[in-house]
Amino acid sequence: MLQNNFKIHKCTLRNLLFTLTIMLCFFTVGISQQSHVANLYITLVSINDSTPLPFAHVTCEYASGNKIKKASGITNYNGALTLQTQVPCILKAFKLGYKYLNTEIKTSGEHTVYLQPLHVQLKETEVSTAQHGNSTEQNSVYNIKVIDARQIQQQSATTLNDLLQGQMKIRVAQDPILGSTLALQGLSGQNVKILIDGVPIIGRENGNIDLNQINLQQIERVEIVEGPLSSVYGADALGGVINLITKFKSDLPLEISVKSKYETVGNFNNDVALNLNKRTNSLFVNVGRNFFDGYNDLPETRSQIFNPKLQYIAAIGVGHTAGKTEIKLKTDYLDETVIDKSEPTITPYEAYAFDNIYQTRRINNALFLNHTFKDKSTFNVQLSHNIYNRIKRDYRKNLVTLDNQELPVDINVNQSLFDATVFRAVHNYLAKKKYSVQSGIDFQFETGRGGRLRNNLQRIADYAAFVSVEYKPFTLLTVRPALRASYNTAYGYPVVPSINVKYVFKRNSTLRASVAKGFRAPSLKELDLSFIDVNHNIQGNQNLQPEQSVNYQLTFDHNLFYNTSMFHFEAQTFYNKVQNIITLGLVDVNELKYQYVNTGKFSNVGMGLTAGYNTNHVNVEASFFNIAAYNIFSETYNLPTFISSPEYRASITYALPIHDFKVSYFVKYNGRSQAFALDANNSPYLTQMDAFTLMDIMLSKKIMKQRITLATGIKNIMDVNSVTNSLVDIVPHNANNQTPIAMGRNFVFEMRIDLVGAKINTPSK
Repeated sequence: MLQNNFKIHKCTLRNLLFTLTIMLCFFTVGISQQSHVANLYITLVSINDSTPLPFAHVTCEYASGNKIKKASGITNYNGALTLQTQVPCILKAFKLGYKYLNTEIKTSGEHTVYLQPLHVQLKETEVSTAQHGNSTEQNSVYNIKVIDARQIQQQSATTLNDLLQGQMKIRVAQDPILGSTLALQGLSGQNVKILIDGVPIIGRENGNIDLNQINLQQIERVEIVEGPLSSVYGADALGGVINLITKFKSDLPLEISVKSKYETVGNFNNDVALNLNKRTNSLFVNVGRNFFDGYNDLPETRSQIFNPKLQYIAAIGVGHTAGKTEIKLKTDYLDETVIDKSEPTITPYEAYAFDNIYQTRRINNALFLNHTFKDKSTFNVQLSHNIYNRIKRDYRKNLVTLDNQELPVDINVNQSLFDATVFRAVHNYLAKKKYSVQSGIDFQFETGRGGRLRNNLQRIADYAAFVSVEYKPFTLLTVRPALRASYNTAYGYPVVPSINVKYVFKRNSTLRASVAKGFRAPSLKELDLSFIDVNHNIQGNQNLQPEQSVNYQLTFDHNLFYNTSMFHFEAQTFYNKVQNIITLGLVDVNELKYQYVNTGKFSNVGMGLTAGYNTNHVNVEASFFNIAAYNIFSETYNLPTFISSPEYRASITYALPIHDFKVSYFVKYNGRSQAFALDANNSPYLTQMDAFTLMDIMLSKKIMKQRITLATGIKNIMDVNSVTNSLVDIVPHNANNQTPIAMGRNFVFEMRIDLVGAKINTPSK
């Protein structure tokens, strides 16, 4: 009996051990099936047309014990991404403009993942200003505003002045002699660096570039970065950067376009453009003529608020691609003549007037070399040489015979000749998923000649090295510190740091924050000008210190998708503090001598909101912004601490793709600008520039199989001509405290003929 019980227990023990062994095997197999280390090669594409989706956020979540672990990354320019994770896992993919994806991946290896586009998608505009590599407006760590060719056409903009007049946080002023100038975020145009393809434009008059001399005929897009970019682009980028990108090649082998534009205020503009692309070679040629007959709201006077002007422009560029290397060469040319007419002098014996003719020539030459290495890092070199020549000639005009007699004036006294050579080399290291590094050198040599400079010849040079690191500690966070160290022959060794942070929330929201220092070097004119005649006594100052600033910015934007519509919201605030402001001050009352001097400090703060609504056919946007400048006189007088100036802007675009018809409406309200000054008794008094509103409406229609585009509209519907302005430092040549704003209400007629390649301009569906 005992022996039988022992046999039974022995058999039971064997069965138990066998069962445990089988269970352990199944458990081990189950564990191995549930989770093992694997490489996932993921490619994200659109489900509609299999277009790769770059810069999408991908996360794989898997169980490891009692914890949930993640492996994440961002797809490259081809929509591809490699993740080391465990399978099975839950894959989550997110890209603005596409439905959020949550799916299970059971096997390792290659996987093509399809995202469903929303009815309305965000515009993925490529940007190049201060980027480490290929990036888009939404993925850049900077808060970049892009104005593309479509928007340029909608506004019927010929020059940069036409385009920027209606933009938020930008104030454009007109001077009858020096042309148009701008202020960005409340900082004057001398603090804003204007680039064409990354090459700085020279030739500043009174510290500003004339925006009417920058034509948009061959421009593909305009990129605006607000706030200091001195750590990347050096001097004059204290207030921001405006970068114009040239259209070097098109998607078709051949494009020829002819455009003619007429405005009832006396503008006649014509230009012809050709783009030729053959395999690895490209060529573009653009020539144009802009004629303006002058404008005055008082027809009985001979002098005019807006002087007559004639411009001849030309541009040519060639490009060649050999493997991973691209070479581009381009030349821009401008010849402008402006006539400043005076009031006539009439006697019993003769009638005559004294006229001034200003002739400006700009020649911009640039060579670009771009090479991509096997590890996807890039090396970019640019070499440019720019020439600016401005001559003033004085004439006595016989108003009876209409003969012109040139007055004997030393031409060197009335001539300004500047040239600048810039060499810039940048290496972008993009091999790592979590970080990229940009490093480079930047050399600039500028020479000024003319009778208004001491010794008729002055030189200044700047040597700089810079580096920035874009680090992603995890998928949704990007941190970019940057540093620039330079040596300038006039102002020493400035070091300029900055840091930008971007955080992307999973539900269509982005937060950007930045702290950046900026500086502006004294120009050759501010250092060495000697301008003495009957009406002027202006001296430079070789003891000037560079302007230095610090800027804080915070921007939050959110996109909400609902059925076939998208709502966009953006809130922004900034704070600027500038020291050693350079201004033209009266230093000798008896001799009325003016000299450039460093005067104290300046600070301002701004905040505003933008809301937009988009469908496939309608685009509506409204913005409000208020910029308040610190009143330094409030420290010693009982005056307001801050002086505010509000802005409002709204735009509506309605398109009917079936009929190739589009209506665009723009309105911009510029609030009153105010400042306090001291009179002869050191008592404060208020100066101001009145508020004004600019409003345009444009209609366009494509005919003849979309080869001809007809556009018409009304500009300056509110019929604004000039406003009262006692801020005399804004516009030096304003007469009777009146600042010219626009050329009155006028009608626009424009025709564009696309002889080849019209399909490129078809409306988006």
